[in-house]
Amino acid sequence: MFKKKYHRLYTSPWKNEEDYPSLTKYCEWPNCNSKGSYPAPRTRDNLRNFKWFCLDHVKSYNKSWDYFKGQSRNEIEEEIADDATWHRPTWHKNNKKFNSFSDTFKVFEEKEDSYTGKNKKININLEKEDLYKLNNALKIFGLCESTHINEIKKTYKSLVKKFHPDKNQGKKSYIEKLIEVNNAYSILVEHFDY
Repeated sequence: MFKKKYHRLYTSPWKNEEDYPSLTKYCEWPNCNSKGSYPAPRTRDNLRNFKWFCLDHVKSYNKSWDYFKGQSRNEIEEEIADDATWHRPTWHKNNKKFNSFSDTFKVFEEKEDSYTGKNKKININLEKEDLYKLNNALKIFGLCESTHINEIKKTYKSLVKKFHPDKNQGKKSYIEKLIEVNNAYSILVEHFDY
């Protein structure tokens, strides 16, 4: 409709914004007729409702104004403690142990996790031949039947580093041992109960 982006429908008699008429706030200090340019809160309950003072009187008002006036010691301590959370609701502390907390939604409850393998165990309900292979693989790794996947992975990494051909100048015995470790690892991962 308009060609210019900021087209005004009326023309103002004032050329600059400083020339616009505005209400002049006067200092609210008794018997003071200076311009009130400095805000100060009226009450603790309504901190966004201001009194306006000149510079001299806002200094004296701020010196005499006490935010905690009329509050008991416990109320003051609660107010200061709530400042740490910006007066927003939080979970209550669990005082049973020093570093325990209330887990209302059971986020940190131990449960089966297919990604990390936490609380997963090796499935030992197998046939004789598979059970023999599994026990042999556990002997190679030096682990027991109730081990977790994290322990298997950790042991595998250390054994691969130990028997790697680059570290051992390509000796045949180490290469054979590395193949044995890789086969044992594939058996353990295959029989791991996901």
